Amino acid sequence: MTTPFFGLDIATRALQTQQTLVDVTNQNIANANTPGYSRQTADIRETAPYPIPVFSAAGVPGQMGTGVQVSAITRARDTYLDGQVRTQLSSQGNWDTLKTTYSNIESVINEPSTSGLSSMMSKYFSAWQDVANNPSDAAARASVIEQGKALADGFNNTVGQLQQQQRDLDTRVGLTVANVNDFATQIANINKQIGQVEASGMHANDLRDQRDQLLDKLTSLVKVTTVESSDGQVSVFAGGHQLVDRSTTNQLYVVIPTGQAFGQVQWSDGTQLDPGNGQLQGELDSRDNVLATQIQGLNGVAGRVISQVNAIHESGTDLNGNPGVPFFTGTDATSMAVNTALTGPNGTNAVAAARAYQDTSGNFTYAKGDASNAVALGELANSLSSVDTTQGLGQNGSIAGPPAMTVSAISTSGANASTTYAYSWNGSNLQVAASPGGQTATVSAALMPNSNGSGQVMTLDGLGVRLTVAVPNGASLNSALSAMNNHSVATAGNPTTISSQYSQFVAALGVDSNTAQGQSTNQGVLVNQLQQQRTATSGVSIDEETTNLIQYQRAYQAAAHVVSVMDSMLDTLINHTGAGA
Repeated sequence: MTTPFFGLDIATRALQTQQTLVDVTNQNIANANTPGYSRQTADIRETAPYPIPVFSAAGVPGQMGTGVQVSAITRARDTYLDGQVRTQLSSQGNWDTLKTTYSNIESVINEPSTSGLSSMMSKYFSAWQDVANNPSDAAARASVIEQGKALADGFNNTVGQLQQQQRDLDTRVGLTVANVNDFATQIANINKQIGQVEASGMHANDLRDQRDQLLDKLTSLVKVTTVESSDGQVSVFAGGHQLVDRSTTNQLYVVIPTGQAFGQVQWSDGTQLDPGNGQLQGELDSRDNVLATQIQGLNGVAGRVISQVNAIHESGTDLNGNPGVPFFTGTDATSMAVNTALTGPNGTNAVAAARAYQDTSGNFTYAKGDASNAVALGELANSLSSVDTTQGLGQNGSIAGPPAMTVSAISTSGANASTTYAYSWNGSNLQVAASPGGQTATVSAALMPNSNGSGQVMTLDGLGVRLTVAVPNGASLNSALSAMNNHSVATAGNPTTISSQYSQFVAALGVDSNTAQGQSTNQGVLVNQLQQQRTATSGVSIDEETTNLIQYQRAYQAAAHVVSVMDSMLDTLINHTGAGA
């Protein structure tokens, strides 16, 4: 049987519950614009009814409710959307970094322009045409030397700036690793606090929001996966290794291996990190692959200019009848320079504009005023050289399957002449090795749908060789890369002309840059869409919260009115009944 105070107890619980609901609503409104905040909800349920069931309950009409209480305060969060957002954030971090890298490279290459290498090469070879028109003119000879200096300086400066970008990226890798370690430490610290809070049966909503924000930031740097334990703490994995183990961390380190110029990211046990995706992956790819490919491409053009100009210049004679000397020294864009024999006091006389001829006695001579050597040098920019050939792989050539693949396009604009590039797949990395030379590189690869949906396309870049491979639908990347084993590309000479080789280099850079920009934009759109979906679940609607506030206010007023009624009833019972009534 209930007491006169029974109803007052119910009203009191109602007041307390509605007050809590108002407080939760106020918290949501206060944090409507707080980044990372998840809308909170108070879960309410009935309190235990009265009386407790017993075997002997004669004369009891039934149980009566005892009121309401707040059972938990939870946050609105969709873990599936969180996983999708983080996956795409990781990809966006990678593409954003690559986009920035290509943009910086384009600023250095600066083509087309009147100050780029293309213009410098054009002016240099045009200077030889001026010498050909007047081979004894000292001014024309001096001009070709100065234009040669400008061209060599142009190659030196351009490749030097690209190498500086590599060094800058190497520094950024160290900073990114420091950020990864910092985020991991913060997550571990919050893990510990969450474990302590939730061990008492409460929900650590605000701490979880903070941790989710850190996980979003971390996944934009490196691809991670998480596993949550029963006490609410998460373990974070990167590249198959555990970065965060509940309240402890496994730090990453940047180590420069012996004989290498740049740092590699390693775990404490010396295992190299595989970032998988994210900003760190983009920085490593930019430093080790993108910029290395551009530098190699420039070296290829510069090396060809050096070797072909020297070959012709040495075959000629100077104004004194002496055999021509190498016009350029060095072997690539870094070391290219005009021969000091041409830059001395009588350097203009050493310009070998004439061609020596063998007379009937076997002696070499030349005719004064002859300019056949200068003509050949002037025409060199647009003279055809050996055209690329391939062995094992070639345009429209097939690759033994399964899967049955076809090479639809091949470019060797950055490759060396008379070199074989052999591919090998070890189950985790596709590598290309140059012979002779001994250079090796890890080739990045990804399968993309063909534009017409008829199949897949795989682009393989490494050591200046680019293959575009058509792959059947349904084939996996692993099977496609496995099929590359024991295949190679062999070059017999440099592509077409010097001008076209450089044009191919610039065009390939433009295509890669455009691809990176497009992918970055697409990823931004996708991430924004997913974040909007997450906001629809976790975000705070001011209109909805205002409506809830009015609803809880009315319920509070009704409960307060019940208290007033019960007070009046108790007053009547206590003060207005009895013997004197």
